[in-house]
Amino acid sequence: MRIKKNTGYLEGYYGKSLTWSERCELVDHLSQLGLDTYVYAPKEDVYHRLRWKEPYSEAWLREFKRFTGYAQKKKVKVVYSIAPGLSFDYTSEDDYALLIHKCFKVLKKGASGIALLMDDVPLSLPPKNQKSFTSLGAAHNQLIKRFAEELSKKERVSVWYCPTVYADELNKDASYLKDLSQDFPKEVSVFWTGTHVITPTVNQKNMKAILKLFPRVLFWDNYYANDYCPTRFFIGPLMGRTKKTVDGLTGYLLNPTGLLNTDKFYLSLLKGLLIDEEPLRTWKKSCIDLNWPKEVKMLLPLTQSPFTKPKALTEKVKNIYQDALYFLAFEWESSFKQEWFVYLQVLLRDLKVEASGRKAKGSFRRRFSVLLQETLFNKE
Repeated sequence: MRIKKNTGYLEGYYGKSLTWSERCELVDHLSQLGLDTYVYAPKEDVYHRLRWKEPYSEAWLREFKRFTGYAQKKKVKVVYSIAPGLSFDYTSEDDYALLIHKCFKVLKKGASGIALLMDDVPLSLPPKNQKSFTSLGAAHNQLIKRFAEELSKKERVSVWYCPTVYADELNKDASYLKDLSQDFPKEVSVFWTGTHVITPTVNQKNMKAILKLFPRVLFWDNYYANDYCPTRFFIGPLMGRTKKTVDGLTGYLLNPTGLLNTDKFYLSLLKGLLIDEEPLRTWKKSCIDLNWPKEVKMLLPLTQSPFTKPKALTEKVKNIYQDALYFLAFEWESSFKQEWFVYLQVLLRDLKVEASGRKAKGSFRRRFSVLLQETLFNKE
């Protein structure tokens, strides 16, 4: 079965940044799966976001060129992203010149496309721009039109855009998307995360409104992301999505965790979605391929997804969880164990809290921040 284009990996999370060799390893896995896209958008690259006006070093540019060259050999395109929204002056020609120059430079180093990201910034115009634009949406509309037009003149390049309102739950000021969508460039694809930043279900019904505004929509899927809940991890089947819905979109990218082996596992689950395989079947096949022990499945009620929770915790069930956690944390020989160790320890800790009736003492209490010790536990 032919795999949909613009599908793959989005390195867009907070708190972690991959090495170039790890990125190449992900490209290998994308290629093996038949997925074709790697989006470079690490929040921890300061020259991508916080210090976007400053140029990359020659050393970084050499590494980026090697990476894009490697990806091209594997038939995977690299889309470079830049996120200037925290400090961009929409009336400054200097700011615009810095932005477009930086993008042309990475295009010359092999990027196949550019994504302009305006996510996670205030939903209001900077004071210095309020006399020039009626709204932030209007300012972004003018910027993306100019940006896309200039890139298209000099390069055959894909242009992608992430709006400040990128999920239904963020759409508290409906004027933003309305103003942004006015005569929006038809060639530009727009990122969207669904009904929520982390969306339980993606279907044609809840994607209808955004597709009416922007015909070319790329789904940015945070299903497995944990940068917003860094003591948790999710390793269950990729549920609540269908191939039929994905086929109606311009593309579909997973934004996962920055844990190399775990993220490769998620990409294998994405492949199952794209070939219309039943999610649990894909998950079980992947577990077998990875030779995961039965204890991984035993923990699914605790680790399946952000939207699931275990049934009543009987003593028998708690003992099952504890035995599984101890095995995975202290006896399992696996690269996954190394990536999951902190999360397994947190689950063990939380089981002890539940069992203690909030009467933990001594060293165990010190496993929690001082902000929570007195709140979680009865005073001694």
